[in-house]
Amino acid sequence: MTAAKPSLSAKMHFAWGQSCAYWGNKTLSKTLYRWAVNAFTRAAAAAPDWPPPVLRRAVIRGRELDDYAGAVRDLTAVPQSHLRTFPLRVSSVRRDYIKNVNLSLLKDIHVRESMRVQLRFETVNAFNEPYFIGPVVNPATPATFGQIVAGNQENYARRVQLGAKFIF
Repeated sequence: MTAAKPSLSAKMHFAWGQSCAYWGNKTLSKTLYRWAVNAFTRAAAAAPDWPPPVLRRAVIRGRELDDYAGAVRDLTAVPQSHLRTFPLRVSSVRRDYIKNVNLSLLKDIHVRESMRVQLRFETVNAFNEPYFIGPVVNPATPATFGQIVAGNQENYARRVQLGAKFIF
């Protein structure tokens, strides 16, 4: 079962909403975000079985306008005729990249011709940059939607290791 093709009016409102969202991201203007939400609302009204305007409106409401209840309403109201009712990947919800810096220092001390002692100092995540868990993107939990709820970081905290090795 496929959804009906959107009308030209719906496509034009959707394009205007995309443009307003783009410039809203560049200028961080709440007014432009509200214009985008209005344009996506008009596009959704012109093509009720077309999910992209509703999904884009939900992302802007939740991420930029802090209207989490409205975002959850949008995400749960996506037409059931669509194969997926929630996107597998929302491009606006992303995690930071891992910023670990691992350092290692070695010092070889020659004892005799064929014997030496190697001293090692190693660190994992030397600057202790946390990598937090991603935000909750499940619309079934409206109280925590779009929030980071776990307190633990997913990478190792700073670890230091000292070692000595006798090589002969």
